Formats: sequence, C-alpha cells, structure tokens
Amino acid sequence: MDPSSLPSFFDSVKTHMMRYHECISRSGLTPVQAALGFVTELVEIDAVICGVTAHQQLDELCSASNPLRTMDFTEFAINDNLILNPSKWQSN
Repeated sequence: MDPSSLPSFFDSVKTHMMRYHECISRSGLTPVQAALGFVTELVEIDAVICGVTAHQQLDELCSASNPLRTMDFTEFAINDNLILNPSKWQSN
C-alpha cells in the first residue's frame, strides 16, 4: 500500500514508511521484491507463506523471491507492537 494511503492509525510510522518506499524505489525494487528479498536472506527463516487473491499476485511473488544480500534494512526497523501486530490495528 502506498504510505500516503495508510489509515490515520498508522500516522506514527507514515513518514518512516515513505522513506522506506523511496529507498527501495531508488534501488529499483518493488515493495514485494524488497519484502521477500529481506525475509529470504534471514538465516532464521526456513519458509515464507504468502496469501494471494489472484494469479497475477502469485506470478509477482514467484518472480520477486530473491535474497537481497546488498540491502541493509536496519534503519527501517519498527518495534512498536501496535504497528507490528495486525490484531491490534484499528480501522477508522
């Protein structure tokens, strides 16, 4: 989702997410490529489960799953449990 379209519940991380999207865009990555590339590079991760609602999404996921050894995502870490745990998300 484009960070500018996030519900107001996520205002605390909206600027943070905009910087993240700018960074991955400058690297020539889509959000899906960056997300999958990040998790597939983690040695602690054995498998990734993704849901899809259309075959185009499955195609995008399959073509995007390459580790990103050259990207450092440390500056984009978020530690706020209200943001990280979808069960705590509120809708407007």
